Amino acid sequence: MPANLPFVSVIVPVRNDASRLELCIEALQRQTYPAEHLEIIIVDNGSSQPVRLPHAGRIALRVIRDEGTSSYGARNRGIFVAKGDVLAFTDSDCIPKPEWLAKGVAYLTKLGPETVVGGEIEVFPQDEQAPTPTELYEMACAFPQDLVIAKQGFAVTANLLVWRTVIVRIGPFNEKLRSGGDTEWGRRAVSRGTRLVFGGGATIRHPARRQLADLLRKALRTTGGAHDQGLNRVTDLPRAIAPPVLTTIRVLKSKRLKGVLQRLKAIVICIVLKYARLCFRLMFIVGVRKRWR
Repeated sequence: MPANLPFVSVIVPVRNDASRLELCIEALQRQTYPAEHLEIIIVDNGSSQPVRLPHAGRIALRVIRDEGTSSYGARNRGIFVAKGDVLAFTDSDCIPKPEWLAKGVAYLTKLGPETVVGGEIEVFPQDEQAPTPTELYEMACAFPQDLVIAKQGFAVTANLLVWRTVIVRIGPFNEKLRSGGDTEWGRRAVSRGTRLVFGGGATIRHPARRQLADLLRKALRTTGGAHDQGLNRVTDLPRAIAPPVLTTIRVLKSKRLKGVLQRLKAIVICIVLKYARLCFRLMFIVGVRKRWR
């Protein structure tokens, strides 16, 4: 690799997720990006038990504590102490592939200082031989970073790489938001002239949710986050009521699923989730539910 590579700070917020964090750190320690150009910052976002570091690896690693704010506030604390010219974000339940940073930084250096990269997110089940219906849905539909970037104008923070100069110019994440802070920040960056690109090959692996209840909790959280941003509008209801045609097509075309039965199971979850989101949206609109966390 070139000697003039930028220094990279990897920022990982965590809250009560010690076992999966350990796997994440192990994967980060296996990065092919040169260790002398890299640091890992774990931001303990109010865990009930303080985060304990594993044995020292080849890459500098430290933990900072952030009490009582959102995960976006935790990311901002990481930004504040980071040394890097490049800031790379992932989550405690993610497993970056060894070439994640090398490929992500290659996109940034090639495309210039006004670039943000949303990397690829590969969703995997707990048991490849016996995925649950919810896992099948997630494998086909969760975290479609390429589509999110192309059609919605942001990238999810499970896999996000950005020049520090962009953060300085655009500002940090909105830490008042409990959900949707990546949406707000990404769209703010794009609206101010930042180039947002999909980084195919700069890949992290993300575990699929196993149970429908887990998926419904996420749907409530993201619907609540949209409501907090004023995005939960009555005028959007016709689209919210319409059948999930595009998602169903995505399930049918998925190369991750095998056979008709797996696709049918995923489609059932798709339909249930679509109308659960509609119910959550209506609850917020009419004021039946005002809090979601």
